[in-house]
Amino acid sequence: MAKDHYTGFWVDWYDELSGGSLHDIELFRDLLRCSGQPILELACGTGRMLIEFLKDGMVLDGVDLAPAMITQCQAKLDKAGLRSNLYIQSITDLALPGKYKTIFITGSSFQHISTPEEAMKALVCIFNHLEPGGKFLIDIFIPFDDILDPSHDQLIERWSASRGNMQLKVKKSSDFDFRKQTDHHTYIYELYENDKLIRSEEDHVEVKWYGVKEFELMLEQAGFSDITSKALDVGSSGRIITLHTAYKIN
Repeated sequence: MAKDHYTGFWVDWYDELSGGSLHDIELFRDLLRCSGQPILELACGTGRMLIEFLKDGMVLDGVDLAPAMITQCQAKLDKAGLRSNLYIQSITDLALPGKYKTIFITGSSFQHISTPEEAMKALVCIFNHLEPGGKFLIDIFIPFDDILDPSHDQLIERWSASRGNMQLKVKKSSDFDFRKQTDHHTYIYELYENDKLIRSEEDHVEVKWYGVKEFELMLEQAGFSDITSKALDVGSSGRIITLHTAYKIN
């Protein structure tokens, strides 16, 4: 997993850059409402989902690898008068004091674990942190459009966020390795004040994708049972996103 990701000056702008949608919040809200508690969110980030679900009255903890993300999440909790146990840990070496009825991870965060070996370690850790009868929810994407179009082996995207006279511009270039089923993303962050560049930084992330049956087998090998997979409707995103649900029976 990219341990140095989410550590730069730009992390303070994370919420503005990521934007986020209500679609995934509503999806997981409905799923979690009919799931057991306590709940653990893996890769909780700055608390975009966690805080919404705490406001709903759910008993929910969060874990993230990036200290800067947890710091922002805790500040939001304090401001909202909410309480949750937050942990700074890697999913691949998860060692929390308690177990959970439900564990979930979304937004392709699991796919930042760039090797199958590390991914299997993470799945075993997740399995071990579930109570008997507990449920694991995860969404996994495949970049369908990029696979079908060979010209997409390299893509460049740009976006920005503003605060008064400050603007952060982002350039993202993606190199696809279809044989290894990976995307290598390079991000360049440029901070402008009154249209003058005052700071820049480069960041690298590798993302691994899995076929539906491939990931089902990984869940099974980690010890999970009653595994189901459901395609999610994400409009014209160019991705196939699958929601996997798996249980710890014993």
